[in-house]
Amino acid sequence: MARRSTAFDWSIENVDDLNEAIRRLGRATDDFRIPFRLIGSDWFRSNRKLFTLQSAGLYQDLAPARGIDGNPTTTSNYKKQKQKKLGFVYPIMVGATRVLSDSLLGAKNLGSVFTLRRQELFMGTRVPYAGFHQSDSPRSKMPLRKIVFIDGGPADRSKDSSISGRRERWLNIIDDHITQLVSGRIL
Repeated sequence: MARRSTAFDWSIENVDDLNEAIRRLGRATDDFRIPFRLIGSDWFRSNRKLFTLQSAGLYQDLAPARGIDGNPTTTSNYKKQKQKKLGFVYPIMVGATRVLSDSLLGAKNLGSVFTLRRQELFMGTRVPYAGFHQSDSPRSKMPLRKIVFIDGGPADRSKDSSISGRRERWLNIIDDHITQLVSGRIL
């Protein structure tokens, strides 16, 4: 069936087929669990970079002694203490319990936040002290060492491209999903 407008000249053939296709697309784009799973996989994979650094990497190095090497606010010899206690200095963000790092490396790990719904995705950590690392609040003892990067601004950017390119990669994943839905070729 074709419909014609009297205001200007246009026509749509197979209006019923078009309407059904629009309804199918609406139902299909109501569920983003497929791209959200891919985004979650990218999140955990790229987080591994932060917790495998064999140097200070993107963080201010640990203080070797009071006020040395640009750490004027650190009042302990934490670098030597960590080496003695744990047997390693790097990665900086890995501690004795590994609770913080583990919570950001796998969806089922203790403290991990990974909730996937049709139109919502939550990722992060429940580890209480993670908020301190993430906060831009003034500090007196420990320099800022962010652990969650979404690439939302200068303070939220990592020097590592696998982390700093997250937003663009995630938008591309969603765009590819929608393109596949529209074209009818879901992979």
